Amino acid sequence: MRATTPPTEKRAIGDYTKGLEINPKFAVVCDNRAWSCFKAGKAAQGLLDVEKSLELSPNSAHALVIRGSIFEALGRREEAIADFCRAHAVAPNDQAMQSSGKEPLKRLGMSP
Repeated sequence: MRATTPPTEKRAIGDYTKGLEINPKFAVVCDNRAWSCFKAGKAAQGLLDVEKSLELSPNSAHALVIRGSIFEALGRREEAIADFCRAHAVAPNDQAMQSSGKEPLKRLGMSP
């Protein structure tokens, strides 16, 4: 039996898709759709969105954490570690960002 996308994630993906149809260069909407895809079990699909977001905003710590999470889910450990570390480096004064990247790094056997 195939897993289905939860209704809330499916709706979010649809809403963010509409937003990107209006403005395809809105990095935050790319991030949000990427995260919704990730949460819906569609990590590879989310990777495309977060890559677009990072093209638009290369130093977005938020996008780096999302991409790191997606890389981790896809078994791309080294790339995940690099993104989590880079997120820490680009947002050293952002407490929320600092704490959100620590746990994944620990899980991957690294220290922040």
